[in-house]
Amino acid sequence: MSLQRHRPGRQAGGVHVLPAPAVRRGVRDQRMALVQRHVGGYYAEKDRAERLRTKSKELHKAVHNMYERAVRKQAARQEELAASGKSEKLRLYGELLSANLYLAQKGMKNITVPNWYDEGKEVTIPLDLRFSPSQNAQNFFKNYKKKQTAARMLVDLLAEGEKEIAYLETVLYEVETASGEAALNEIRAELKSQGYLKYYKQRDKRQKPADFLRFTSSDGFEILVGRNNAQNDKLTLHTARGKDLWFHVQKAPGSHVVVMSRGEDIPDSTKQEAAELAVLYSSAFKAGTGAKVAVDTTEVKNIWKANGAKPGMVLYEVYTTVYVTPREDLAEQLKQKK
Repeated sequence: MSLQRHRPGRQAGGVHVLPAPAVRRGVRDQRMALVQRHVGGYYAEKDRAERLRTKSKELHKAVHNMYERAVRKQAARQEELAASGKSEKLRLYGELLSANLYLAQKGMKNITVPNWYDEGKEVTIPLDLRFSPSQNAQNFFKNYKKKQTAARMLVDLLAEGEKEIAYLETVLYEVETASGEAALNEIRAELKSQGYLKYYKQRDKRQKPADFLRFTSSDGFEILVGRNNAQNDKLTLHTARGKDLWFHVQKAPGSHVVVMSRGEDIPDSTKQEAAELAVLYSSAFKAGTGAKVAVDTTEVKNIWKANGAKPGMVLYEVYTTVYVTPREDLAEQLKQKK
């Protein structure tokens, strides 16, 4: 039997033989490539998370500034309305001066006359030296009417201001709970549609809106939760139907939650779970406190949106209020498997 030598790397008996150093280098290179992939993935994920934090912080600051401006504007209007409450004195001056013109003479700085509305008392009326007593009386009436008109306008503006503050509170909550860059982009688009952001341009128009959060109750009913104001409108006003059951925390920003009834009676256990989800996905939720939170619930058919209302803002009159303490792990328990 003759032996045949083979050089390293040549075929021998159908097997490719590598020298030992080459084998070690190959294994080492494979390990190095694997480590590099893991390290690269780690830093890429870290970089994405850092960009998200930065963008979230910037958007939160912008919305917070909008909120602060709205609060300051509201306070200024309230002060102005309080000042307009003194307009009744102008009407009183005009009436009393008109009735006592025979006592007044041009050049008088003021005049003291009996007050019809407070028997036994007198009123001293200041006069503008540039005008006659009769003109002074007319000026009091004109200024009274102006302040009354301004007061009526201020009442309307204050009502609008309250709605704006409530809306911006919901947007702040949205930013604080945004789960990714797509969610932040949806909030920016919403703010632009409402005139709060003038220069935002959506970079990726192909980006699909996020779906509702979807859960299945212990009784098998689907429960949908809106992720932001735009989704809340879509869920409550377009997706849900008359007998579906709607939930929302009382007097606080939060998601709209809807139990899809399928035309069936909804069990109390499912209602309880939906109410708890409404708390978990709201600013009223405080982990670890065990506090009971008020949740309003009504059939979707009882909900409507006022003309010109901000996204996510709806109205309802027929409702029930329940008080629940949410189980903090409930969302994970009921989450639909993809």
